[in-house]
Amino acid sequence: MKYRILAILTLLLLLLNSCAPAQTNHPTAERTAEETTAPAEDATSEATQAALNDYPMTVIDGAGRELTFNAPPQRVVCFYTDCVEWMGAIGIKPIATMAMELATASHVFGEAGKDIEKLVQGDNGPDPEQIARLAPDLIVVYSEDEIPAVSTIAPVFVTYHPETLQDAFTSTQKFAAIFGRQAEAQAMIERFERRLAAYKALSPRNVTIMATVTWDTKMFWIFGGSLGCALLNEIAICEWPTPDGAGAYGYEGSVETLLQFDPDVITLRNGTEMTIEDLQLEMDKNPLWQEIRAVQTGRATLITLNDDATVEGVLSAMKVLDVFAPIIYPDIFPAPLTDEQVQEILADK
Repeated sequence: MKYRILAILTLLLLLLNSCAPAQTNHPTAERTAEETTAPAEDATSEATQAALNDYPMTVIDGAGRELTFNAPPQRVVCFYTDCVEWMGAIGIKPIATMAMELATASHVFGEAGKDIEKLVQGDNGPDPEQIARLAPDLIVVYSEDEIPAVSTIAPVFVTYHPETLQDAFTSTQKFAAIFGRQAEAQAMIERFERRLAAYKALSPRNVTIMATVTWDTKMFWIFGGSLGCALLNEIAICEWPTPDGAGAYGYEGSVETLLQFDPDVITLRNGTEMTIEDLQLEMDKNPLWQEIRAVQTGRATLITLNDDATVEGVLSAMKVLDVFAPIIYPDIFPAPLTDEQVQEILADK
């Protein structure tokens, strides 16, 4: 009997070792079997099942570091929004994140995202003690500076920082490879491409659009030169000059900046603690705001935090199209296009 028990225990240890992710160039934490029992979501496509034969899988993260995985990670901690978006695109929920507002947004996980644990803020980023208690097998961070605080807990992946729309979709595919979900990522990318083609087919592209966000009714973050602006430029005109040093997410401006550029349409994302109604009242008190042509013609629209022009991947790209096309062309798009309408439009081309 004792030899049978020993054989069973040996087999279990072999199975556990074959499923644990490995990472080169930095230490990983040892975890017991009880700490790593949460199953990954089942892959459904034949392509995904075939991709699972590609392990061990070696990938290069956004910092140029090689990470090798013997199996798909099952317990992923996402620090910020980019990781949450990529996980949403491939249909796998992280176990925890700081970006709960995005995780529970309808275009990502919706109601299903409410069981994701919210990471609490520590001294320099999310609290390492909370992360250790979660026993992750992959931690996804934004920068190399965040690696030391969690490097002994689990393998750490630094996200990609795309500068073009194509980079954003390539990043999604690279990240999907870690989980053997390239087919799911590609299907989502192709869905976006169909939606973009349908919106472009009906858009006259004769309206200038400036997307902004404000935190205090005076200073604005302008999405000129950003990935979001590049996408909006496919269906409208978002070709604003950008100052030196402007990043992939835009640059800082002011009401004077908006008045100078004088766009046909302005969207203002509410980044304040006020309600949209209260923010509107505050903006109406600003005499310069009242001089802007889009305000005078009723084409200045206040939008919620999740409805801005930030593009970090395929899900946010589709969301931007669905939110902004009806704002830019309300007569053409009284509501976002449904998948059925997309098919009909493309069939008529």
